[in-house]
Amino acid sequence: MEPPAMRERSEKTILVVEDEPMIAMDIEDMLSALGHRAMRAATGELAIELARRQPPDLALMDIKLPGALDGVDTAGVLVSQYDIPVIFITAYADDALLKRARNIGPLAYLLKPFREEELKATLEIALHKHRMERLLAEKNRQLEAEIQERRRMEDALIEARHAADAASRAKSDFLALMSQELRAPINVILGNARLLERSGLPEARRNQASVIRQSGDHLLALMEDILDLARIEAGRLTLSPAPFHLIGLLNTLADIHRLRASEKDIAFSLAPSPDLPPRVIGDARRLRQILLNLLSNAFKLTPSGRVTLAAAPERDRVIFTVSDTGIGVPEDHRDRIFDPFHQVRENGAQPEGAGLGLSISRQLARMMGGELTLTPAPGGGSVFCFSAILPPADAQALEAAHRGKND
Repeated sequence: MEPPAMRERSEKTILVVEDEPMIAMDIEDMLSALGHRAMRAATGELAIELARRQPPDLALMDIKLPGALDGVDTAGVLVSQYDIPVIFITAYADDALLKRARNIGPLAYLLKPFREEELKATLEIALHKHRMERLLAEKNRQLEAEIQERRRMEDALIEARHAADAASRAKSDFLALMSQELRAPINVILGNARLLERSGLPEARRNQASVIRQSGDHLLALMEDILDLARIEAGRLTLSPAPFHLIGLLNTLADIHRLRASEKDIAFSLAPSPDLPPRVIGDARRLRQILLNLLSNAFKLTPSGRVTLAAAPERDRVIFTVSDTGIGVPEDHRDRIFDPFHQVRENGAQPEGAGLGLSISRQLARMMGGELTLTPAPGGGSVFCFSAILPPADAQALEAAHRGKND
């Protein structure tokens, strides 16, 4: 059963505004028989005063009333100031008066004389209609409040996004400026370190110069990674596609890493597909950056065994795979391996760099139309794979690119 607080009160207080005493008494008797309580007013002024003191649930309003306020004027005050629904009762009225009454928006009309059944049905319909209008108005107010709150939140989010974008741009500009400022003295240090390595100094001194040079190279690479990450976050890193020799790029990477493989006494192989287009259109510098990062990680995590770089075409894409038989990436690191500054520090792996390479590589792979993924290799090790949109370059495109370099 519905709780009493939730049920509509059955007894209503009805304001009867009628200047004819006999008609008013008849209406009061009908209301009493229907279980309602009546309040009587003979003029519009008195009706407004009674409504101010004790607002009724509904008003039965004669259109024609004596005094300064007729029924239409009185109804207008009750509706606008006190939200009291009005039912007009009238025996006759001129067209102008009825037109004014319709503008007030009464719930219904009753023509005198009316019977108790008519009054009951009209009251029920009018009260239900008014209750529904109130509920709808309340829902509209709630909806408007929700819309305003949503707009406020959206404005706050837009403002916060603009502030974040501005901060990101400022960070990127600052890092770019600091990179330029730091690059010059580091290059001086590197140049002098290389000269000392080739000088006639004792071997111990030359080794110290080599350490300085290697540390400087590492610092330069770290600066480039941080600058790339800032550009990506600010949306300012773009690709520069142009025709290039894909097979030549892969062979150069293989030559670099064969030396490292021989130093670590592990096997390294390059496995390009026979169908691989020799020349493609893409950003060779960024592709080389991704593959260097993946190969560097593969060698880092492979104390012994094999590292393989494979490439195969797939329509206008090329699928690149770097696999190794090393210690692999621990399971609890796989979900975070592409996060900035995350490094594998388990299973005897020695952390190197700042942990930005894989994060930047994944972003670059996405910019090239692919996705960099990691899967464990059967029997141990890791497989990093990504695709890049690299359509084959025709002879005309290569010739145009060659002319551009010579101009």
